[in-house]
Amino acid sequence: MGVMAKQKWQDRYADKVTTAAKAVACVKPGDRVFVGSGAGELQVLADNHGMLHLFHKCGYPVESSLENNIFCLRIPFKKQDAKTK
Repeated sequence: MGVMAKQKWQDRYADKVTTAAKAVACVKPGDRVFVGSGAGELQVLADNHGMLHLFHKCGYPVESSLENNIFCLRIPFKKQDAKTK
């Protein structure tokens, strides 16, 4: 019988951590890059039409603003009514 010890998430993902320079070196010409998200705001490169289309077709209202060739998208998710669960 084997026993599997739980690892902290930092240990499980330590091999995925890299420098910005190494990450950028992996991007090839023509690649589409998801810039990032955080604090409820998604960021998408303005010329990434496929990703923009995907978010606008997600079924939720999408608010967007353009700054420095990057769209900042906000999708205001609403909490479900407790009676509908």
